[in-house]
Amino acid sequence: MKKLVFILSALFLLPALTLKAQIVDSTETQVVDTTRVKFGSKIITVIERENEDLDIKVTTATKEDEVNFDLNDGDSDCGDDKKKKKHAKFEGHWAGFEFGFNGLVDADNKFPAADHPLDINMVRSWTFGLNLFQKEIPLIANNFGLVTGLGMQWKNYHFDNEIRVFADNDGLTAVPFEDVKIKKNRLQATYLTIPVMFDLQFPIGPKKNEFFLMAGGYGSFKIGSNYKAEWSEGGQKFEDKIKDDYNLNKFDYGLTARIGIDDINLFANYSLAPLFEEGKGFGPENYMPVTVGIMIVGF
Repeated sequence: MKKLVFILSALFLLPALTLKAQIVDSTETQVVDTTRVKFGSKIITVIERENEDLDIKVTTATKEDEVNFDLNDGDSDCGDDKKKKKHAKFEGHWAGFEFGFNGLVDADNKFPAADHPLDINMVRSWTFGLNLFQKEIPLIANNFGLVTGLGMQWKNYHFDNEIRVFADNDGLTAVPFEDVKIKKNRLQATYLTIPVMFDLQFPIGPKKNEFFLMAGGYGSFKIGSNYKAEWSEGGQKFEDKIKDDYNLNKFDYGLTARIGIDDINLFANYSLAPLFEEGKGFGPENYMPVTVGIMIVGF
């Protein structure tokens, strides 16, 4: 207890302490115990002697000291407590907020032609995701495991061509706008998403930042969709917003990969399911969604 009080006092008074040894008793008495505490770039050494006196000295950590502490020689490292707690157990990187841009590719991984109704403006076609829950299953210590969870995604596909979209049981129809100024022309869908990913993580650099790689698959269920168009004609503004399934597939599934450091990662999703039901899109050919973006982990 006495030793603990001295250690805490030394931590609070550290700026005022010199780097030289501060001896409170002679070295003639036998040493009973020695405790070393690393606090940032400083090392506090507390020597307990047989007569219950304590010697305290504060020094600047050398390269040899850094190696000894990294080898976990039994000493404490107060300055790195936060990092140690962070790596104390396996934690996944799914829960958080993500933002990305959408594209569409065919079976040959080619984008639609410029005159195709599904030629979309990728800059305005975005995904907003809110991954609310996650569950981790460690497989190898705290460095490798399985991650799953539950999230919501809102996906927009903004048409680059000046068309209005209509849907029936036979498929989608694109009707050209004429002599109008279009402000918005997009199809939106909302999904519930469940991922199943492997997560490999390990510390890197002098500050022990956490680097991680994730790869696996996902499954999504569509819970809503709508089409919205806004345009101006003859000085007047018009707007259409229609809630309909627009022949969108109810289920989406595909591959996902993520790479990041600490709470930031880049991600890519590649769907293996077509955006529209078979034969009910714009003609017989169908396209699969792809998404790339950035995610902030932190829930």
